[in-house]
Amino acid sequence: MNGIEIKKLPFSTDIETKLILRKVAFAHRALAELKGLVATIPNENILINTLGLQEAKDSSEIENIITTQDDIYKSELNLEGFQSLNAKEVQNYIAALKRGFSLIKRKKCLTNNDIIEIQSELEKNNAGFRKVSGTALKNATTGEVVYTPPQDYDTIVDLMSNLEQFINDNSMADLDPLVKMAIIHYQFESIHPFYDGNGRTGRIINVLYLVMNGLLDLPILYMSRYIIRNKSDYYKLLQEVRETNNWENWILYLLNAVEQISKETLLLVQEIKLLMNEYKIILRENYKFYSHDLLNNLFKHPYTKIEFIEKDLGVSRITASKYLNKLAEDGLLKKEKLGSSNYYVIVLTEEEENALQEAINTINQVLKEKVISLTPAERQKYGNVSDRNKLLIDKCKDYMDQNPETIPHVIDKEEFERDYKVRKQLEQSIRSFTRIIEKMKDTKTLVDHDNYHASVAYYRYVKLVVSHKVCKF
Repeated sequence: MNGIEIKKLPFSTDIETKLILRKVAFAHRALAELKGLVATIPNENILINTLGLQEAKDSSEIENIITTQDDIYKSELNLEGFQSLNAKEVQNYIAALKRGFSLIKRKKCLTNNDIIEIQSELEKNNAGFRKVSGTALKNATTGEVVYTPPQDYDTIVDLMSNLEQFINDNSMADLDPLVKMAIIHYQFESIHPFYDGNGRTGRIINVLYLVMNGLLDLPILYMSRYIIRNKSDYYKLLQEVRETNNWENWILYLLNAVEQISKETLLLVQEIKLLMNEYKIILRENYKFYSHDLLNNLFKHPYTKIEFIEKDLGVSRITASKYLNKLAEDGLLKKEKLGSSNYYVIVLTEEEENALQEAINTINQVLKEKVISLTPAERQKYGNVSDRNKLLIDKCKDYMDQNPETIPHVIDKEEFERDYKVRKQLEQSIRSFTRIIEKMKDTKTLVDHDNYHASVAYYRYVKLVVSHKVCKF
């Protein structure tokens, strides 16, 4: 798709519709609640290293850089014998995110030089803005060109200078910061200023902009998770703005992302806080070497090692090894080997395992009379409502509420309201359960891998013994 002119900011048209402003209120409420809870976590690196790493993984996955939690955590350890190019790409992303966060904390603004530095950290090159023409965005399936961004270097610099001013000068447009974030993201992705890394850099800018405007204190809102779930809508709605100037659906999409992911992140931070408190009690009551630094280390590094303990606690290698091995012997950590080195992972205690099972039983009991099971044929018959069609439902509900006289007799408004309320309740619960299940699956993948390779090693050993007739089995 050629011939699409990128207009400079700000736009002359009013894009803050009633539906957008209503959604803005919900998104701000969710963000404020998350910001308040995050302030209760004493060490910011705990959340940046865990939630930031999750955003790095998901944002990279949008660009088809696929890796596992296990590989990402192993990559952070820098142990001999482990290499994963995709995990390294994700580590580059978290380094770029941290670099951007450091820059805006110090400067209180985000300049084009900062954006170039972030992209350089991400891509590990110093190419800067595009100087050579030929960049085009293509359909991944058909290869068809769907959009051609500006090709001329001077045009790119001019548009990025305008965007830089729009990001930092709030007097240019009287817009809510969340609406402005959606415009900034659209404008950056449409300018497409770099040869590579535009999508990931743009998503880093999103969360940094929230921090710049005081909506978050830390860059921990991983909206890429929402984009992965609704990837086709992400690209479709971006293109709709380019082709038809349809801003409402695009802005609602990102506002919905902010609201939903804020609520999910809130639950995750609550879980981290509870688990930290449980470990704090266990460590403080049973180990003379307990300290806040030790607790922070165990939660700052999902996989830790002796060198991390040495650095964070300021102890010798022998002492650090003693601490970790003692916690592993008592079942609080799991000791793993990679090459010639060891690393340590937090595991569930027997008490925590029992609490988990009790919680599952409670959930089953609560839902027993409230949910149903469809047959495969029924699931196919009813299908799934896309995120775009959910926006239609919201629009219709909003219009019904404001104009009840327009509701025909064939629609039972009370039933519609009940269904709408149940949908919202279930959506929130499903998102929470999905995130928990994904983490449990990732953990199971790791232990399956370890079990399998240990079994293969055992099988080969037995085969070797038998072939040499050392003993009989």
